[in-house]
Amino acid sequence: MQSLYRLIVVLLLALPTVASAELPEGLVWDDPYTWFDVSEDSRYVNGATEDLGWKLQYKFRMFGDVPENSAFRLVLSRDGKELGSLRENGNRRQIGRPGFDWDRPLLGMSADSLVNWKTPIVGAGLYDLAVYYIDGTSLDEHLARRYTLDVRAAPRVRGTASNSQADGPHYYLNRHGDAAWSIVHQRPGKFPEYMADYYNTGAAGNSVTLYWNTFPRMSEKDGKTVASETWISGRLKAKVNGKRIDLGSQARLQQVTNKQVRQIWAEMSDRNAEAYRTGPPNKQAIRFAMYRTDLPLTWRDDDERHTTRQPSGSVTYEATPKQDFVALNDHPGEWEIEWVVNGETLRSWRFDVDETGRIQPWDETPGDITTGPHAHFVEMNIPEGGTSIDGRLTPDFVEDGALFGLGLPDEFADKVPEKGEPFPVPSVAEASTENAEQAAQTSAQPSATRPAAAELPASDIAEQREAEEPVSAPQPESAEPTSIDPSVDTSTGSGGLHGIVRVLLSLSLVATGIALAGASLGPLAGVAETLKGWQFLLGVVTLLLAFMDFGIDVGGLRPIIGDGLPQLAGFAAAGAAMSGNLQIDALKKLQGSATPLGIAALIAGVLHLVAGGLPVL
Repeated sequence: MQSLYRLIVVLLLALPTVASAELPEGLVWDDPYTWFDVSEDSRYVNGATEDLGWKLQYKFRMFGDVPENSAFRLVLSRDGKELGSLRENGNRRQIGRPGFDWDRPLLGMSADSLVNWKTPIVGAGLYDLAVYYIDGTSLDEHLARRYTLDVRAAPRVRGTASNSQADGPHYYLNRHGDAAWSIVHQRPGKFPEYMADYYNTGAAGNSVTLYWNTFPRMSEKDGKTVASETWISGRLKAKVNGKRIDLGSQARLQQVTNKQVRQIWAEMSDRNAEAYRTGPPNKQAIRFAMYRTDLPLTWRDDDERHTTRQPSGSVTYEATPKQDFVALNDHPGEWEIEWVVNGETLRSWRFDVDETGRIQPWDETPGDITTGPHAHFVEMNIPEGGTSIDGRLTPDFVEDGALFGLGLPDEFADKVPEKGEPFPVPSVAEASTENAEQAAQTSAQPSATRPAAAELPASDIAEQREAEEPVSAPQPESAEPTSIDPSVDTSTGSGGLHGIVRVLLSLSLVATGIALAGASLGPLAGVAETLKGWQFLLGVVTLLLAFMDFGIDVGGLRPIIGDGLPQLAGFAAAGAAMSGNLQIDALKKLQGSATPLGIAALIAGVLHLVAGGLPVL
């Protein structure tokens, strides 16, 4: 299934576009560092609150040798419709030092800003965000990542109990999938902290830091953070190859301090139920937090001093072990670390350490998820049922929603238990039993058209996209708000399935055509070269889709005249694409006509997409 998904992605990226499908060689995207947040905007006019939508805050970076004047471009869209675009120059800086099993230049490029789209973006739902890297010399664009932003809206009320009225919602991003992962950063001396938003030098001495995420417990009274959970101290229990090891005689060596480095917070409020018609309203908050855990571990490098050259001159970085800390070099093997507070195990980590003291990445990490220097994913376990610091946990969003839609394997989801309600739940207005659920959803909305947080179910993102309904919200008179088109019908009726097959056949015709036509396509020669390695598989997929399209037409007694030419083009292009791998004489005859067949397939695919697939969808 994963191979089919990746193939569909390749087909989509094969369409004629100004951006290639991946970053140039030597550039590495930092996925754990990437951070998005949304900030709501509203105004109070004539006694009523107008929802002005949300703005986007972003933090991302990549490592590698980038030329001056390089930039990023962000494109926000929904249901295939572009809503906004932004271009911003990157901050080109020397970060860290080379060496330490990192063979790429550490010239990082980052951006951190708040996007105020020209047109307000209003409403909860799934939004697509594409991030492009623009080479400062060639001005070529390269697609860095495609993200899915699961925007949620927490409705609110304002005013007193006797004069209560709807307030603008708190917008926030669903991050439940990210409770599944943790990374370890083996920070060389004088190297910056991993999640730092600035690039100064860090503390002296090699150190080991864990980063992990959770939805901390909130006080039930008013939704505020429990103060003792912002900073939590505990003790470590460590085993290597099943045997307990001593982390030092000094008490401070076994003390663990956690510092919050990032968070997302939103609060819902309502007066739906009778109990909240007087006094304070019903309030429920949701908070996602990233913590940094500093461990009393270090390691020894063979070379204890490293010098790197940057535009301002040479800088020497110390790479010495921290005094009195346990050196990983002395304990190679399988490590297990438990973090215990008041006798309760809150988290545990497992990882392997080699003879050089390097912590190895977790085998389950997908190969297309990349990290910055000296960091990688490690296996983390949350005790069954969650712990005293966890407020909301669910594995439902890990596979599709982690890392802003990049997703993680089931092995990550298996580490996350269920605890609490995933999202704030409005109080229920008194009504008959059969109408109670409907009353809760209706009365919880600040306005008749704004979606409540409870309307978006805690299911995986792929299922949400199918079930999603159009969303609208009150708009400011001076702005031109976005309109949100209805969701695509993915049913198996005459429109949905036939349209999907037509679209997939069109995309496969385009991709196969480009691969066959090759250098004759001029500007697309680079894309053709990339797709060449997929040629046989593209041929197989095109052949299957052409048969499926033909079968649907026959089974549904539809006229085949309109689809006949694309189907014939699919059969011919598939045969030419597979001819090099199959010893069939009839197919070998097609090899000499690969270029014209490729051009014909490309044209047929584009026409079929415009005239055949999209209208049916």
